Amino acid sequence: MIPKPKSEIRRFLRFTMVGLVNTIVDFGVLNLLAGKLKLQIVPSQTISFITSVIVSFFLSRAVVYPEAGKNRTSLQMTKFIVINLIGLGIRSLMLPWLNRLFQVSFQGIELFGLTSEFLSRNAAWAISTSIVILLNFFGNRVWTFQIQPDKERR
Repeated sequence: MIPKPKSEIRRFLRFTMVGLVNTIVDFGVLNLLAGKLKLQIVPSQTISFITSVIVSFFLSRAVVYPEAGKNRTSLQMTKFIVINLIGLGIRSLMLPWLNRLFQVSFQGIELFGLTSEFLSRNAAWAISTSIVILLNFFGNRVWTFQIQPDKERR
């Protein structure tokens, strides 16, 4: 088992590293489904989001919140899913709106061989995902894994 982080800064750094893995999974699945397979953006991002949530739960439990590993996995997973469903709702509302906004902004632009469709989809994804990241960190820290700062660290 990975030792407990000695500070909240280290915990957030671990969260960020897990987030990078999840981002790669999310980004890859989204672009595979919406880009290569030409599925619509909302179902594509839903599938990519769910895939990254599964990866995120197990990595978060092991790496970010290792001291919570002794608690019931099923209850933690249920709470984790609730937090992530809220995030999915927020992202599902924001993503199409931002994508349309960026499609207008990026119309006719090609950058390093990347189409305006690719640029707008991923700019929308990056902004909506950034907002959901903050919800996930604080929601899971306080509710899912119930990690409270140690009194001696204050």
